[in-house]
Amino acid sequence: MQKKIALRFILGILTIVALFGGYRLFHEFAKDPDLGEFASVGMVAAIEYTPEGGRVVVIDEQGKEITPPAPEKSFDDLDVTWSVDGNRLFFSSTRESEAYTIHRWNPGKNVVERRTAGSRSQSLPWFGPNSDPRAKQYGLILSGGNVLEVDARTGATTTVLPPTTRDLVTGGGEESGAQSPMESTYRDLGDSFKFARWGPGRESLFAIMRKEENNVAIHQSLGLDAQGQQQRPVEIFRGRNVILDVDDQGVAAVSVQGFFFRDPAAVPEQFIQNGKIVKPFESGVFKVSIGPEGQPNAAPVALVPADSPQSFGDVSISPDGTKVAVVVGSVDKNGNFIPAGIAVMPFEEGGAGNGTLLVQGAVSSVSWSPDGSKLVYLMTEGSNTDIYTIGSDGSGTRKVTSGGRFAFPRISPQMTSE
Repeated sequence: MQKKIALRFILGILTIVALFGGYRLFHEFAKDPDLGEFASVGMVAAIEYTPEGGRVVVIDEQGKEITPPAPEKSFDDLDVTWSVDGNRLFFSSTRESEAYTIHRWNPGKNVVERRTAGSRSQSLPWFGPNSDPRAKQYGLILSGGNVLEVDARTGATTTVLPPTTRDLVTGGGEESGAQSPMESTYRDLGDSFKFARWGPGRESLFAIMRKEENNVAIHQSLGLDAQGQQQRPVEIFRGRNVILDVDDQGVAAVSVQGFFFRDPAAVPEQFIQNGKIVKPFESGVFKVSIGPEGQPNAAPVALVPADSPQSFGDVSISPDGTKVAVVVGSVDKNGNFIPAGIAVMPFEEGGAGNGTLLVQGAVSSVSWSPDGSKLVYLMTEGSNTDIYTIGSDGSGTRKVTSGGRFAFPRISPQMTSE
């Protein structure tokens, strides 16, 4: 008898556990029923510009284009990126509103869902780094000149930069709340944020700010100092244009065009000759790591002397962190960057001395495949800007598209379709 009672008790417990587990699965499904996988190995996502506006597209290894269902109204897509597992794509679009909001495309189900709301446009979604399990659900976006973290499951957003006196969590709507005294510090560095990536351990961010017609690269620790105050941002470089990439370990590659000092009245004496400011370099690529005290340390990978027209554009760090792909070129008399090719060099101090020029031409938007075996980039010829790939050793150039106008090409991070 006791055995039967014990058996019934055990079965009852198992039933409760099963029901509870089923309820949790149902609860998660009801909150965000985005199920299914999509085999995207080797596929390239991009934005194709058409007379009607930008359209997100995926191109498979056979050159076939896959597009999501389009609404009946006119719309414009921007800034496409992959989820960390390569199963979904996120992009900014006006498909359901006048403002650009974040959308998620499930190619396996051929379903596009709007994930955020609000009257302020939102741009540059990014989910990473790839090694971070949190990045499967939480990404960074820009909105109103601020950097926000977005929950892809619920659509809620939280202000990350500038830091605030309290978290600003919304249900996908307008951001609100008390502003931090840090705002005055940011005003000196820039007017708005234009780019951001997580630093080491999500405890800090690298960001680029707009300052009038120029850019400023900063590092912002999110913790408090010994006095319990929000730590202040640290300026890394400022220039006519600044571009950065950050790898999975929180190390940044920073490309600087047209370097200048923050305060001409406070230039170190070693950079003043005969009463004139002599810049240490005109353009450069730097490897920036964060020290134990949270301070950025910059090592020059490639430098161009002051007043030289040579310059650098887009940068992308290889998945293993040992190499950096750099768009090389020159600057015209109006300060416009003229790309001339792609070089790959060791991602270390003085690495340019052992660099290799892989591609020549009007290139841009270079990035790596997840295994580091090839690069994807844009090449402009006449009125067309097409997508190309090339082996990281310079072999196997492939024209992915033919006769279009494309932007934001990215190879899927998926390493296997299993």
